[in-house]
Amino acid sequence: MMWQQIRLSVIVTTLLSLFGLLLMKVFLPPLPVVKLVNGDAQPWEIPAVFKQDPSLKVEQLISRNLWKEPAVAGNNPAVEEKPLTPPDWRIAAVIKTGRSNQVVISFKDNPNNLQTLNIGDKLPGGFPIVRIEQNWIVIAINGRHSMLSVGRN
Repeated sequence: MMWQQIRLSVIVTTLLSLFGLLLMKVFLPPLPVVKLVNGDAQPWEIPAVFKQDPSLKVEQLISRNLWKEPAVAGNNPAVEEKPLTPPDWRIAAVIKTGRSNQVVISFKDNPNNLQTLNIGDKLPGGFPIVRIEQNWIVIAINGRHSMLSVGRN
């Protein structure tokens, strides 16, 4: 009984694979023939690589004038360079003024320079203040709210 089941499964598997090969032969296009070697080249020769002078490419780039104005030495106006990151700061305190709260921040380079901010104002990093409480503030970072604690080191 067991041998009959094995024979039957082998026959069915063989028939299905032959049927699959037949379908592939009928419905799939033939594979393209790729010619790897040039007719006049020997099969053991490696084709020569095209070499170009790099100074020609540099001249082409310079002639394109990518920045719309030619670069002239000494003609550039002085540009005020701003730092890429905001200055170091920390939340010094929260002040209650009437019904609203204000955040007091101090800067590392000048601790005596205190700045007060209200809801809607932006912190030195550019993130707006959404909510101010006694022990924490909420800021918006890329549409998501984050909480910063106040008075903890």
